[in-house]
Amino acid sequence: MTAKYGSVEYEAEVAEYRIKLEEQYGNVWNTSEVQQEFEITSFGAPQCSAIHKDTGIKGTLTFSHQPRFYFNFRPMSENDFSTWNDYFKLTITTF
Repeated sequence: MTAKYGSVEYEAEVAEYRIKLEEQYGNVWNTSEVQQEFEITSFGAPQCSAIHKDTGIKGTLTFSHQPRFYFNFRPMSENDFSTWNDYFKLTITTF
């Protein structure tokens, strides 16, 4: 992002970036949206492991740091998911 954080220009850049991510990956979530739809279980930048709350499907999401968006949900087998979580062993209290 090139514009000053919080400016109208910055917000326009964020919106444009989200549109580009949606075109490339489909669904894109900001932090509050991802918290509603997923349980995040560990982080290993630029990915995190997640469980979809409605379906119970486990997988990974890719995320960008600034602005923070989550995208590219990729389902995983139970074994791969457990291995991924064990490797990144992270206790999340808030994010």
